[in-house]
Amino acid sequence: MSKPSLLYRAYLELNNQLSVIEKLKSTSKRLSNPPIFILGAPRCGSTLFFQSLVVEYNFSYLSNLHCRLFGAPWLIDQFTDVKHKYGQNVSFESKFGSINGWYSPSECGEYWYRFFPRERHYVAEHDMREISINRLKTSLNSLRRTTNSPYVFKNLMNSLRIRPILKAVPDALFIVLFRNPIDIAHSILEARMKTSNSYDSWFSVKPENYSSIKTLLPEQQVIEQIRSIYDEIKQVSLLNPDQFISIKYEHFCSSTSNVFKQIDSFLETHSINSQRTNLVPESFEIRKRIRIDKELYKSLEKHLLKNPIVYDF
Repeated sequence: MSKPSLLYRAYLELNNQLSVIEKLKSTSKRLSNPPIFILGAPRCGSTLFFQSLVVEYNFSYLSNLHCRLFGAPWLIDQFTDVKHKYGQNVSFESKFGSINGWYSPSECGEYWYRFFPRERHYVAEHDMREISINRLKTSLNSLRRTTNSPYVFKNLMNSLRIRPILKAVPDALFIVLFRNPIDIAHSILEARMKTSNSYDSWFSVKPENYSSIKTLLPEQQVIEQIRSIYDEIKQVSLLNPDQFISIKYEHFCSSTSNVFKQIDSFLETHSINSQRTNLVPESFEIRKRIRIDKELYKSLEKHLLKNPIVYDF
């Protein structure tokens, strides 16, 4: 593996130094507008949903521009009104979670890797040193203090980091996005082939039981990947039910306005003023065509029939 270039190392060091500045914004004051996290399995429709929330509501978010200064992303909000530069004539297009454009919403992986390990995605509360929790708290609160609107985050690795996130920001809110399990599994297998040219290559979030899941056949892997992610979300949501809302992707695509009404009620419960733009289309088309090997898809159906995934929260 080649060493990072001198320029890239300088860029990383710059962000390292910038992260120190966040401590200057630390305060013990109670903050309004709790951060909102979108959770779910990869390929559940979260990117489209994220884009739609950003366009429809007066939410702040991490953009591709923020990610250039991942060491202190609040500096972008200090000098640039990103959310007002995004939202007009949005195409709602993306590629495996990435959206083109400086002001477009981003998962911003490098920002989250400041606090969480890169290779091990599942992080229990006891896995983090107190300093990491405090650094995460300081960083998230620095973003909250810089804008006067709620911050919404979408990085699906956070589906396995809910416990430490809640320890850092106990008032955090979570929107869990569901989708028909076979459609998620089908889309993950499609992503595997398109990104790695193999159905055997792992794609995206690695649950706590990743090592055992990886020994299964590809069609079994993706089903158990989905199951494990939602099982973890469910366990935490049962402890903090008022802070979670569940949304079905199919319902969202058939009537965005009805789902936004659900979200309005959820936000109102937490004293968040939900200003709306009404710029999001009333509906989105859901792809139906099978885009992976037909025999693999049949095997996927068979495994899911024997081992169904039930969303009961």
